[in-house]
Amino acid sequence: AFNILIDGCARQAQLLNAEALAAQMDGLGVKRDAYTYNALISAAARAGRVNRALAQRRMMRRSGVAADAVTLTLLARALADESRGVEALRLARQAADGAGVKFDARLAAALLYAATRTRERDAKEAAEHARWVWAEMGRRRVVPDARCVAGHLVALGNAGDFDGARELFDAQPTPRDPRVWAAMTQVTNLSDEPAYASSVLSGAFASTIAAAQAAVAARAAPPAAASPSAEELSARTVPELKELCREAGLLVGGNKAELVGRLVADGAAGESVSAEEWLEE
Repeated sequence: AFNILIDGCARQAQLLNAEALAAQMDGLGVKRDAYTYNALISAAARAGRVNRALAQRRMMRRSGVAADAVTLTLLARALADESRGVEALRLARQAADGAGVKFDARLAAALLYAATRTRERDAKEAAEHARWVWAEMGRRRVVPDARCVAGHLVALGNAGDFDGARELFDAQPTPRDPRVWAAMTQVTNLSDEPAYASSVLSGAFASTIAAAQAAVAARAAPPAAASPSAEELSARTVPELKELCREAGLLVGGNKAELVGRLVADGAAGESVSAEEWLEE
């Protein structure tokens, strides 16, 4: 019951109330567990009191309660919001091999985001931690999502590892996620090297440019002639109608009304939108 109440306070950023409930737990001899501490860390983070969140982590360790993926994710986000991402990465590396830590894509994304939110002097250390996160994902068979890739790209770019960022970007399957695109364009801008930016963007945008050129060519092409209407066909002779049917690969037998109907139906089918065209639209 206490955990539910503390979690409710955390969702409302009511840190004081959450801590008061935790104190009541202590007074009644109810032991705090990982859920309790995570709720208190969340309350502190939501209230913008990051140091209080870190204090709960220290209390958690002294109590012998192991940090889990939720703990590390909460701290990574809280510290990243204050450009203290390196601290979150250090904590994660210390706890990564501890019992109960499930290194999943959500935690990896939070840590890689934290690697992008550091002070300039910490950029190289953050990139080194980001490489560790990436290696840990591979070791634990965690499939990186677009958030993970974007975070890793920016962390590498902030540290000046533009070749590493390019290699990572080129390794991503196409079409690339917009978040990956945004991260890579940020890296090319950070490079301050026009040749590097040009080589990345020219190759990356080649398919987009080709598609745009094809669309322009299609618009410039003359429109296809419209099929004759039933009224226009009715004004023609039977031999003329039979010749039109023959050219269209239709049956040539029947009276005038049948020939006109056959040609009108064929014209309507020719003007219909194909499944492929419909999907493209």
